Amino acid sequence: MGWKDHLKRLKNEFEQLVAEPGSQTSQQSQAPPSQQQYQQYAPPPSQQELIGGQPGHIYWQPQFRPDVPVTQEWDAKIGNGPDGWGNQELQHYTAEQQNVFYTSDGKLVLRATANSSCPNPEQKYTSARLVSRQTLARDQGVLTAVILSPCAEGIWPAFWLLPKEPFAWPTDGEVDIAETWNGDCENHSCLHWGQHHEPDKHRVLGTKIPDMQYRPVR
Repeated sequence: MGWKDHLKRLKNEFEQLVAEPGSQTSQQSQAPPSQQQYQQYAPPPSQQELIGGQPGHIYWQPQFRPDVPVTQEWDAKIGNGPDGWGNQELQHYTAEQQNVFYTSDGKLVLRATANSSCPNPEQKYTSARLVSRQTLARDQGVLTAVILSPCAEGIWPAFWLLPKEPFAWPTDGEVDIAETWNGDCENHSCLHWGQHHEPDKHRVLGTKIPDMQYRPVR
């Protein structure tokens, strides 16, 4: 099954989810949730749990080791990109350790920083944008990740899938697994396809996450 076939199937599943009673699709603001202690989430399901109780094959499992360069597993995009990477983004992407690094306890950190005293106006804000060197072109399988997204105004953390480069956007499709927008306490899963001029080329499914505003930003 090709990428576009998978995208079409996901689009149909999105349509069903949006149509279900009680589906969480509202993009409007809500009152802040009551204060609560942030709880760490459980790790992803084990290999046996992912394949219906039967052992499966792990195609790729990056190791977040501080003694190994991040660029061994990931291609770091550099610069501002055309039109702020198509989103009028203000940050300059780097591969510097201040913006992307592995921690001693085995985590990958992408960090956005602000430096108002920087003489270069294009580098007052810096962050990181990584693309996996390992492709995920499989007819079947499960992709799992444990991600702690910060929640604050002015930031847009995202975890998403794109076709193998080179590709045309949005014609060849995009699957946004997890995005948070401007501190709205909501996870957004999105599909993009078609042509720029088409009015119906996006689907968004929002899921409220009550404790998101208490997550650390730094």
